[in-house]
Amino acid sequence: MKIKRKQRQAVVIIHGIGNQMPMETTREFVENIKDNSDILYSSPDREANFFETRRLSLSRKKTDFYEFYWANLVNEPSSSDLREWISVILFKKEPSVRAKKLVVKIRIAIVALVLLFSFFLVTDILKSCKNGGFSAWNTGTFTIGTFLVIRFLLPRINIKAAQTVGDAVKYLTPSPQNIDSRFKIRQKGVSLLKKLHEKRDRSGNLIYSRIIIVGHSLGSVVGYDIITNLWHDYIYSYVPGKAPVLQPILDEMSTLIVDHHKNKNEFPLEAYNQLQQKLYDEIKSLGNPWLISDFITVGSPLCHGAYIMAKDKGDFERRTNYRELPLNPPKIEVKLKDGNIVKDYKNAISYEDKVNNKKGDDVVVKIINHSSQFSFIRWRNIFFNNDYVGGDLKEYFGEGIKNDMIIPKGSFMKRNLPCYSHTYYWDKDQVETIALFRELLFGNE
Repeated sequence: MKIKRKQRQAVVIIHGIGNQMPMETTREFVENIKDNSDILYSSPDREANFFETRRLSLSRKKTDFYEFYWANLVNEPSSSDLREWISVILFKKEPSVRAKKLVVKIRIAIVALVLLFSFFLVTDILKSCKNGGFSAWNTGTFTIGTFLVIRFLLPRINIKAAQTVGDAVKYLTPSPQNIDSRFKIRQKGVSLLKKLHEKRDRSGNLIYSRIIIVGHSLGSVVGYDIITNLWHDYIYSYVPGKAPVLQPILDEMSTLIVDHHKNKNEFPLEAYNQLQQKLYDEIKSLGNPWLISDFITVGSPLCHGAYIMAKDKGDFERRTNYRELPLNPPKIEVKLKDGNIVKDYKNAISYEDKVNNKKGDDVVVKIINHSSQFSFIRWRNIFFNNDYVGGDLKEYFGEGIKNDMIIPKGSFMKRNLPCYSHTYYWDKDQVETIALFRELLFGNE
């Protein structure tokens, strides 16, 4: 990736699940991907309106790092909420392809433990009855053991589980008691991104030429939701100079998407990624202030799609058809023709509308629709082969995403234990992911 810019860029890091502390994720990320010759500066962060976070900057790279910290906006779920979510995930829903093998093994293990416990319990009862009743020793041991498990072990398991996956329980479950937290998280994220879009220096010039969002784990779902909602505020923000307005890159992008849809050919990912960058430049040349150019997901549960984001596959497909959930490449526009709903191949991902040009006159511009923001935002997805929290995103979110499956380095557990590598993507021993992060953020600098 070649990056040439005179202005600075902003990188927004969105942390994942767990009992996260402010700046813990971002500071570790920046410290491990920076060159040894770079000095790391920490400055007050006024954009986040949150005194616990800082802006981190590198001396040699024209890059500022911000953390979008959202853990404080989520309350830990109750024991009943946690049990219900786990039971739904393990037993009541059809798991995604990525999760299926692991979920089946967990189901078998749980059933085996229950059967084993039942076997020993029934065997002990039969022996006790045969010997003339329960012995004081067996009865006392069972009573004391049950008390200790209920009084000490289960509460600690609940606390640890709530701290580990509680954020996912609350954020991914759109029940009435969770709506407020979901709204506050998205609202705070949209507010931060808007401030970065509008941030200016003392001379009144915009500081940032582009913004990159990096979402780890559940933070990738949060980032996806923020991008989805933020584009709605910029969709009509065009101030073109000359009329008529020419948009050749948008026409070329539309042709590529339509050809793929009609011919069902192999998706031209490299050509598509190049057009995304050009289309990003084109909408900016027409006066749109949008700055998010890249979305990087790391160990993203979005790979599970309907398994975590909808009631079932049918519900997920219905929401993507209604364009509530943007895909990459985007869904094609539809229109009414002879009483039937058909694909609108002419407009594809846009529609014509009037905006004011720099002279204040009305001019016609092709507006990229509310669910086609990934036509100009490149999406890169990184996951470890043994991290079943993350995985390939093509199945649910489209072939326009470039996926990188990487084998983790380090200890035996990191390399082999399922999901153990989930929190180690930017550890210093992960040389492949560190090199990839540097390439995506800094290019050839």
